[in-house]
Amino acid sequence: MAGGQVATRLLVWTKDGGSKFEALMSGRLGVDALGCVTLDDDALVVPRGSTLEDDGRKVSIKGVGTFPLGNDLPPTGGGYEEYADRSDVPAGRQVCAGTNFAVLTP
Repeated sequence: MAGGQVATRLLVWTKDGGSKFEALMSGRLGVDALGCVTLDDDALVVPRGSTLEDDGRKVSIKGVGTFPLGNDLPPTGGGYEEYADRSDVPAGRQVCAGTNFAVLTP
């Protein structure tokens, strides 16, 4: 599906910092059922200054680079946030389909 995916939403940090769990993260960039950019199956949360480009076909991640959806993201600092129930997901993130989030902190 590379090249055919189009995102309409990119989650951006709402405050300084990111995930509590620091690790190197990598995976395939994609789009969930509600149009959010994903890293593998988790909604992607990126630093302020990151944007969607090329009419939603690429994501430009501040401090990392620009990548087409369907391609792999190289190892980047970050962590995961997981919520047991959809009602536990912070309000600003409920626009995406899942309850798991890949939070980049490059």
